[in-house]
Amino acid sequence: LPRTFWIPSNGAPRCALERMALDVFQHHVPEDSPASQRIDSSTSGAEWWVQVRPSTPKSGRYAMLVGDNDADDVMAGISFHWDKDEELRIHTGMFIHPHISTVTYLTDIGAPTLVIDKRVDYVTGAPIADNAEAGGGAASVVITHNGFCSWPKSGKHLSFDGRFLHAAPSDFMEEGIFEKQCQVPDGTKDADLKSVQRYHRRITFLVNVWINHRPIGVNPFPETMLDKLSKCDLNEESIFRDCRPCEEIEESVIDDAKDGQKFTWPVGGCSSTDNLKLYAPLTTIRNQMKTGGNISMKWEATNGGLLSIGSTDDESIEGNKRQKHA
Repeated sequence: LPRTFWIPSNGAPRCALERMALDVFQHHVPEDSPASQRIDSSTSGAEWWVQVRPSTPKSGRYAMLVGDNDADDVMAGISFHWDKDEELRIHTGMFIHPHISTVTYLTDIGAPTLVIDKRVDYVTGAPIADNAEAGGGAASVVITHNGFCSWPKSGKHLSFDGRFLHAAPSDFMEEGIFEKQCQVPDGTKDADLKSVQRYHRRITFLVNVWINHRPIGVNPFPETMLDKLSKCDLNEESIFRDCRPCEEIEESVIDDAKDGQKFTWPVGGCSSTDNLKLYAPLTTIRNQMKTGGNISMKWEATNGGLLSIGSTDDESIEGNKRQKHA
């Protein structure tokens, strides 16, 4: 779908996707929670959309973030970014984030979601400096950052602070794996080809939970196109009826360059020249792929040397391939 859509917190779902979006909202903001008592239903709700990778060129919510030289990014995924009120940023430069960002995986295919607790200044949109996050301007200070890596698994639901940087870096996959996952099995009948192809892609259902702020220009799905979507069964149970927390989460601490492999990726789009540079425990991450596993990561280093955001440094990115997201 080429844009995001809105359903208010007290809305009546008209299709299966709106029902899923409301399920997500109500799972994170239950009716009996303290937060629900302070909700203005006219400005609270779920912003939802679907991502399919590989995708067609110039389609999808984040096509605006892709440059002329990023054909692979368009087909396979999106760059590192912060969820925000996109129109508000365009008109004012301000970054207003959703309360919660979520990903629901509908297939087992593609790259993992990587979430990092790097934030931006609400007014300027500039990444908050590490020494400011650490609470001081000392010349030498140990900077700690946390991240979470989630591999796709059908039915799995991931949620995180809507202020955090995130993406789906295909560099975490072994080369050629994504293309192999997308291949239709030999012997598929011509009559079934289109249907089978749909399930051999990375498909995710995204919902941003907004409380007392409705992003500008995000409207309900067009009435005239509802007949193209699956109908809503009001008697169907919530998608969270059998929800249970992940039982196993691999943990990794990166406190030395030898603990990981260096990656450099462009960040933010919107004419940004910043790059994210980090050391990642690639072997640990790849070992979790087949099971749709999770990795909790912590970076600890003096002055944040193992994870940072800054302007392009030709020497530091030499030899690194440009990021392709899946």
